[in-house]
Amino acid sequence: MNRIRPVAIAIAAILTLGVASLVHAQTIQDTEETAAITGEITRIDVAGGTLTVKGPNDDGGTYTVDKDTGIMNGAKKIALKDLQKGWRVVVNYDTNAKGSFAKLIEVVEVQIP
Repeated sequence: MNRIRPVAIAIAAILTLGVASLVHAQTIQDTEETAAITGEITRIDVAGGTLTVKGPNDDGGTYTVDKDTGIMNGAKKIALKDLQKGWRVVVNYDTNAKGSFAKLIEVVEVQIP
């Protein structure tokens, strides 16, 4: 009898810990998708922090640009205000339930007027 009691307590503790870990399990609410688009800049809203790009198959969209977004023209880092409509860019972005957020914008072709 003295040996059964510690074994029963140990088994009860293990089961309690196993059930407790299941109770605290959480489901993923906001899934995030990472993608890239190459296209032409059709709109720049510096005040609103957005960039709209039209891709070759009418894909693309509007992307939020913030302080963490890298914007490159060749080896030179530039700002959102330095971009121009008509330029071709590659936008690496993350999409979640709140929208599409540009992580890196790279200029691939500059339109010279």
